[in-house]
Formats: sequence, structure tokens, C-alpha cells
Amino acid sequence: MTTSHLPHQRTATQDTTTARLAAEIADQQPSLPPILRSTCTRVCQYAGLLETELQRFRPLEGCMASAIKVIERSTGRPVSDDRYNRLCDHFGITDVRLALERVARAHPDAPEESGAEDEQQGKGDDR
Repeated sequence: MTTSHLPHQRTATQDTTTARLAAEIADQQPSLPPILRSTCTRVCQYAGLLETELQRFRPLEGCMASAIKVIERSTGRPVSDDRYNRLCDHFGITDVRLALERVARAHPDAPEESGAEDEQQGKGDDR
């Protein structure tokens, strides 16, 4: 991506109209802009930390799988799926997967899980 296509770059006119809109929002809801800015800053910081840890996590999970294969070969006993899942529970891998699912659901562009959209579309419909 070239720098001319970065989403944060705007023309002077766009900056003026954006600033005007932000000021109007601040007039209507004075506490919103600072809360939104601080929340966005924290989310970005946490995402950066999470990304760093996930880069460490992925190969560790692979190392565990390799260790299991070595043990299976040396003992002649296969590790069942159930036992593998319990081992994932033991080491916290299951918790990581569940946490990542929660993060994915919390994404602002993620679709709603509940039938809330269906319920709202059906409101006022007297068929």
C-alpha cells in the first residue's frame, strides 16, 4: 500500500468537515469524544500486546503437538482426542481459544449473535 492510500490521510477539506462534525458531536455529548479517544487508545494498546503474545503462542502449540507425537512413538500409545483436549485445558490452550472467540465477537464489525436484528426487523409488523 502506498502512503497515498493510507486511510488516515485526508485532504484539508475533509479535515475541516471532520473537525466540524466532531465539534457538533462534542456539543451534543461532551463526554463522548474523550471517552472514545481513551477507549480507542487502550484497545489499540491491548491489541498490540495480544498480537505479540499470539505470535509466541502459535508455535508453542505446535511444539506441544510435536512433543505428543514423540511420546506416542516412544510409548506406542496414541493420545486420544479427549486426552488431547484435556491437555489443552491443563495448559490453558482452551482458555486462549475461548478468549479469542470473545475478542472476535467483540469486534465492532462482527455480526450480532443473538436474534436481535431479526426481532427488530419484525417489530411493528402485524402480519
